[in-house]
Amino acid sequence: MPKTEAELFAFLAELGIAASTRRHPPLYT
Repeated sequence: MPKTEAELFAFLAELGIAASTRRHPPLYT
C-alpha cells in the first residue's frame, strides 16, 4: 500500500488512466 499521499495520489491517477484507456481506445493508435 502507498505510504505517502503523493504515492497514493499517483496510484489513484494511474488507475484512473487505466480505466479511461480501457473504456476509450487510445486516439494515438
